[in-house]
Amino acid sequence: MYTFAIITHYPFLLLAVWCFSRSSPRFHYWLLHNSWFGKYIRHWQQHKALPEGVKIKLIVIILLSFIFHFGL
Repeated sequence: MYTFAIITHYPFLLLAVWCFSRSSPRFHYWLLHNSWFGKYIRHWQQHKALPEGVKIKLIVIILLSFIFHFGL
């Protein structure tokens, strides 16, 4: 199930940001400026939500995963 791997990483990423921000300013800075997920973390901290484009991509990926898995 590819859907679960995609969806479940985001809460753990947010938890990691919260933990790292409490433990080390250096790690917090690294997470915020990481090229892969830094912009998503910064957006979450500012707006408390996923960017609109990410929401749409997740919905499409979930739908495609269901179609592929169940053969609809």
